[in-house]
Parts: sequence; structure tokens; C-alpha cells
Amino acid sequence: MDSSLEQVRGDVLLLFHLQDHLLPRGLLGRVDWLLNGQISKLLHRQKFSGLPGEILLLYTSGKFLVEKALVVGLGWKKDLDEEALFRAYRKALVACSRMKARELVLTVPEEGFPLLTAGNGGETLSAILAQALQLIPQLPGLEVKFYEPDRERRKRLEAYLQLARSMMLPKCDFAIEMACQQEDPACGS
Repeated sequence: MDSSLEQVRGDVLLLFHLQDHLLPRGLLGRVDWLLNGQISKLLHRQKFSGLPGEILLLYTSGKFLVEKALVVGLGWKKDLDEEALFRAYRKALVACSRMKARELVLTVPEEGFPLLTAGNGGETLSAILAQALQLIPQLPGLEVKFYEPDRERRKRLEAYLQLARSMMLPKCDFAIEMACQQEDPACGS
């Protein structure tokens, strides 16, 4: 797993959890590890399960540079579709606005919805992101950037974000920044 997560700055890091998983995986698993298993403990105690739209807010207590981690439930993998992912992004954006967050670091689900696999889902992801990101002008003061530790997935995500921008109304322009390690030569390319 890429260690650059510890270098990402922001108020809130948005992550996703599928209800199918008893333990956090991938990037969420890395965050769980950095937070001494807080997410695993809550899953085990059934205080959080990953139901669609369920939200878990964790303070990182200086474990890494993002102040809070917001985990949004996606429901069961078999039920995950474009509308469910859009609702999850919308719920997160509204929650961050209510928290008066200034800088939101978004991620894309790592599994269950093969959006960043080679040759798969680019237009779908771009449409979902365009629809969700059009909410940003309604959320004053919120800056958004994306975090993707995998270099190949990051390149595809950057392309999809540019496509998403082209699908949006001109009045809904926003800055796209990719959060990654400064030493990574592919960062921002």
C-alpha cells in the first residue's frame, strides 16, 4: 500500500465501505490501521455496517494530516449502481458542508464498482462525478481534491475528471487537484 496517505492534507477524507465486508479493506483498511482499528471495532460491535448512506465520522487525532475521516456506506456489492454511488457522494458533500469543512479529499470506491479498471466505466464514473460535483457551487467555501494512491488508477481518474468537467454546466467550474506524494513523478501529470 502506498504510504502517501499520511502526507495528504485536508479537513475531511471521504472513504467508502461495502456492507459485504466484515473488516475494512484497501484504503479504508489503511486508515483503520492508522487509527488503531477504530473502524474494525465499530464494525465488530455493529455500530457501523456500511448500509447505504450510513455515515461514520472519525477524528484522526494527528495520526495523519487529514483532520477527519468520513466513511459512507455503499450497501451490498450486488446492489451498488450509479445512483447509489451518486447518493453516497451527495451525502458526503452535504455532511462536509454542515461540518463547515474547507477542504475535502474524495476517493473512488476500490471495488464493487469497476470504475477505474482499465477500459471499464470511464464514462459512467465521469457522469457520476459531474452530477455530484455540480453540488459544489451550492456549498460555499468547500474545496475538493481527489486521492488515489495507485498510479494507473490515478491517470484514469484524472482523465475521467476532465471528462466530468466537460459534462458540467460552465457555471459549475471547480479546481481539480490530485493529492499524492510530492516525490511521485506521476503526481499531477
